[in-house]
Amino acid sequence: MTATPDLLLANSTLLYSTEQVDFAIDALAVTINQQFKNTELVLMCVMTGGLYFSGKLLSKLTMPVELDYVQANRYQKHLTGGELVWSKPPSLDIQQKIV
Repeated sequence: MTATPDLLLANSTLLYSTEQVDFAIDALAVTINQQFKNTELVLMCVMTGGLYFSGKLLSKLTMPVELDYVQANRYQKHLTGGELVWSKPPSLDIQQKIV
């Protein structure tokens, strides 16, 4: 079965409001800023679902941050998942880095 926007919306339930998500991101940013105050971090966005989260979080971090992204898919335009396919691996060398 092919996933259409109408079908997805009809079978979806709102779990958290925008305000609740923003509050959680703010709280996470405070914790990260405290724990990694003078540390360079890598923020790895998992596309495309993580774009909103990563953008909001990045804007609230106060330390140097390198940004990269990965993209994987296992739905292939269907409602049920199959094998994981990596369409974009990390560009940065993340060995020995805090991600």
